[in-house]
Amino acid sequence: MTAIQGFADMEYPMMVNDASIEDLKDSRLTLDHEVAHTYFPFYMGTNETRYAFMDEGWATAFEYLIGIEENGKTYADSAFKALRVQRYIQDPSAEQDQPIITMSSQLSGVGYGNNAYVKPALAYLALKDLLGDTLFKKALHQYMVNWNGKHPIPWDFFILLIQLLNKT
Repeated sequence: MTAIQGFADMEYPMMVNDASIEDLKDSRLTLDHEVAHTYFPFYMGTNETRYAFMDEGWATAFEYLIGIEENGKTYADSAFKALRVQRYIQDPSAEQDQPIITMSSQLSGVGYGNNAYVKPALAYLALKDLLGDTLFKKALHQYMVNWNGKHPIPWDFFILLIQLLNKT
């Protein structure tokens, strides 16, 4: 993986081009987010154009979880709330009421950003708390094994979860 500080805050297969950020902790969170895209969409083959939450939601959740390991829970919580949650909870637009599973083409502006990044990340993190680390990790890994490069649709992860829960 090659990471450069250039201009774009954009991921590509095996390369990340992030904006130059003075605060090294903030810069690492951005890098963590972009590197997480190695799995979603590139490894999984998710369709970000159609369902951005399947890609950006996971990358945002991983950004937070990696941030805990790199900088501690206090900093990760503070950064996640400031960078992600505050904009979401303070936006009164009607687009905020769309289900997470809404197709990306039906959203725009802040509503798109919150539906693609924040709401699904919060849902994935809540699911992790609900299932516990072991079962959540098992489900995520099984999902990645089952759907690597096969272009999963939104329901595929939830179907897998139901199957795993029925076995426990």
